[in-house]
Amino acid sequence: MDTNELLQIAKSQEQPPPGWTVITLNRGNILYATTGWALSLLLGFSLMLALYISSYNSLNPLIIIFLGILGFIAVGSAYLLIKKLIMLTHLDQYIIVLTPEQYVQQQRAKIIDVPLIDIDHITLRGVFGGGIAMSKYDQRDPRNATLTIPEFLGGRQSHRQRRTPDSLAFIDTRTNTLIVVAEDKSFAELGVLEELLRDHVNEARKRKPQATAVEK
Repeated sequence: MDTNELLQIAKSQEQPPPGWTVITLNRGNILYATTGWALSLLLGFSLMLALYISSYNSLNPLIIIFLGILGFIAVGSAYLLIKKLIMLTHLDQYIIVLTPEQYVQQQRAKIIDVPLIDIDHITLRGVFGGGIAMSKYDQRDPRNATLTIPEFLGGRQSHRQRRTPDSLAFIDTRTNTLIVVAEDKSFAELGVLEELLRDHVNEARKRKPQATAVEK
């Protein structure tokens, strides 16, 4: 099916056609993440300004390093805050559609269309997940997109220690290209997205030998 036609059907019908899964942005999750990044920006900028004012006449390399770290956190938080605000103002331009044959995702002007049988190496948080049949479900922290005060002050666990998935992605085997599905729970919990994607891909692969036999 033509991608534009598919997206039009997915957006216009309250109930998707049989076998389709339509996933839109979760407004509540985005609002929550937006609040978190706004607080991170405010806290980072406030601490940087307070440190600069208090040590203006006695700047040393250590203070300059701390100022740089706080500035980096503030700028990073501002970037992610803007990203979430853009999502909030363009909710209808972000969507994931899983049909019995296709994976289609729209991110504003960018549209990704991959046949399900060409999807492999479904991966959570950047760790290679093995083949399609391999599925891993562990404890997940729903606060993927929010930098809390304990994390801001150094209490955040390292990437290796954390059990929270940072992203969901897969490989398009036609071009060996990495396709990022989501980097937080703006659509849904990453574990839920992973399970839905794996189910659709597994079903498509089960039908592939049957289709080949019919063609012969």
